[in-house]
Amino acid sequence: MLRTEHSSTLTVRPEDRSERCETPGTGDGDLSDGHVRGTCPSPAGPAGQPGRAFILGGVTAREEIRVAGQAEPISHYTDAVRVGDLLFVSGCVPVDAHGQLVGGDDVVAQARQTFANVGAVLAAGGSSFADVVKVMVFLTDVDDRSAINPVRREVFGDSRPASTLVEVTRLAIPGAKIEVEAVAVVRA
Repeated sequence: MLRTEHSSTLTVRPEDRSERCETPGTGDGDLSDGHVRGTCPSPAGPAGQPGRAFILGGVTAREEIRVAGQAEPISHYTDAVRVGDLLFVSGCVPVDAHGQLVGGDDVVAQARQTFANVGAVLAAGGSSFADVVKVMVFLTDVDDRSAINPVRREVFGDSRPASTLVEVTRLAIPGAKIEVEAVAVVRA
């Protein structure tokens, strides 16, 4: 159940997920008019008062993470950002610690290096491939999907994150055929 005041702070209360909130003025819980302001009974306060903030409303800390052994960013970004229990991993490409392309023209070798880089960032942020909830893969040739899928299965194992695959004309590192970014839950 999502609610917001007009300040764009989301409040999600897990205990209310199966209940319907009433939209002020309609009394029927219909939010189809795009107005997402409402109130629900809450164990945290009297009926009609907001419950505890679950996702964005209570998040105050933002931590930038730079990972030893990863190449220096080529622009104004960091390897990952942790906000609450979520880790946002910047796009990783198939480079070594010095920023040199790994794998030449071999997309499978490039995929292995790329996922190794993603894994190092996940570990530094207190997460793992098993904790990834969303992965986005950029390929310069979408036909390489079948070649990299075995590598994906190796790193994710039984976990199946939400996924998006996009073909792009080129990537920021000359010769790179793959880039991967991820969002993961931090369990630590």
